[in-house]
Amino acid sequence: MCTTKDLAPIFEDSFEMLEGEYGHKLYFFHRADFHAGLRELAESWGVIVHLGSAVDKIDVESGRMTSTDGKIIEKDLIILANGYRVCLSVQCECS
Repeated sequence: MCTTKDLAPIFEDSFEMLEGEYGHKLYFFHRADFHAGLRELAESWGVIVHLGSAVDKIDVESGRMTSTDGKIIEKDLIILANGYRVCLSVQCECS
């Protein structure tokens, strides 16, 4: 952390003890950089990322998702994410 006046550090910690205590290192990322990195990695594996699509219905048994414009996507794995300002109210069907 730093002051807004001159950006001088007001708190420093190496967090070295976390790996020994929890078994993992601690990493800090800006949210936008983390999202960009995840997207680049996914796309490098051939994943198709659809941004700005609104989902209307999900059939969890068949892996079928219907968008609000009527487009149907059927996949083995569908990952949905929404922004912090978005209200996600999707009808999920399962037996």
